[in-house]
Amino acid sequence: MPLWNRENPPHLDRSGRTNTLKKGEILSTNISQDDAKQAVAKGILLLWNDYWEEAHEIAQSDEGERDHDFLHVIVHRREPDLNNSAYWIRITGKHPSFGFIAERMEPLLAGNSLREKMLANGVWNPLAFNNAIKRARKDADIAVLRALQAEEMIAFHDWLTR
Repeated sequence: MPLWNRENPPHLDRSGRTNTLKKGEILSTNISQDDAKQAVAKGILLLWNDYWEEAHEIAQSDEGERDHDFLHVIVHRREPDLNNSAYWIRITGKHPSFGFIAERMEPLLAGNSLREKMLANGVWNPLAFNNAIKRARKDADIAVLRALQAEEMIAFHDWLTR
């Protein structure tokens, strides 16, 4: 099974899905030479595959380290605890991956009214993403936000493992 099933991305909350990787498969995968980045990359994979508790444990394991803190942002957004996610956005500050993530988001946001806020100055704005989730009301909005969440997770993982 591939690492990323784009046909079935994670929900905006903690609801589970079928056909996800098993926890043991994720934990036994060698992703990066850098142990800290590997831990966070595995945290993203765990979260993608609906292992919220395990991803949260990784985020908590090195609070104050920016990669772990940005994982914390994504974990709490998916909880969904958007206030806690916003707290971790403030702690994370301008993460070095935001430019990389913005490049990946550009095609998804082309022609979308969310683009101006989420990609201000060509940099990913996770707080604007949180705010869009708060305002989402229609299934069409939720589908776009799920696609953005999926791309954010994959792009962050790719940035960690490049």
